[in-house]
Amino acid sequence: MTHGLTIILEDSIPLADSREIAKQLGIEHRSFFRMILEYQQEVEEDFGILRFKIAEIKRRGQPQKYVLLTENQTYAYMSYSQNTPQARACKRLLVKAFAEAREQLHQLERQQQTSLPPINHLWQKRLALFNERTRIPDGYWCVFNEIAAVCWSLEFQGAHLREDAVPDISVGQMWCKHARHLGLDLSLVRQYPHHYPDRRGVQAANIYPNAWLGAFRDWFQTHYLKHHFPAYLKAHALALPSPEPQPLPRLTS
Repeated sequence: MTHGLTIILEDSIPLADSREIAKQLGIEHRSFFRMILEYQQEVEEDFGILRFKIAEIKRRGQPQKYVLLTENQTYAYMSYSQNTPQARACKRLLVKAFAEAREQLHQLERQQQTSLPPINHLWQKRLALFNERTRIPDGYWCVFNEIAAVCWSLEFQGAHLREDAVPDISVGQMWCKHARHLGLDLSLVRQYPHHYPDRRGVQAANIYPNAWLGAFRDWFQTHYLKHHFPAYLKAHALALPSPEPQPLPRLTS
């Protein structure tokens, strides 16, 4: 007979549900849960803190506590179980389920590494061209150079911008509006030839007086990144870092 056992993924760690382990052992979960509490201290000393959870309350029932166990924690508690045929079958099932979970986790990691570029190639080329060909006059700065580090950092965090994304243009447009709001003299704005590695070629881009740099950085960090950049990133990114841990598919062993 084939039994199903769900292994979930939390913080990239495969975990087994104590309720399902009890089911496979053929015992009441409250009995298995009492054993978990009985040996909690020594298991946590050797294999880390247990992840206690509370199940959703259905109708007027009492909330049920359960535990998500790591592989080592699971095997530790299984060693306390009686060596019955059903317990041995449960142990074999857990070994297979955790092995499959690890393999699926490795596959997901490999897919993520191969499906997305490690670094946005256009940004690499734009940075290279900027460093090789751009000569900004003394006393001025440009938006591209200021935000390049932010975009580069996002790439390493898993937020891969599309190859055609040009967030410096969006930032520049909003910054000009803010500069006007601050009462800065926009007649002081100059332009420089910005080199693109694609069909856009060379285009004129604004440069600003160094005296404005502090105001820009304050606006960029406290206002643009907080209120505007999330929407831009959502519209122009290939992928965003997942805000919630994703469960692995149900594994049947």
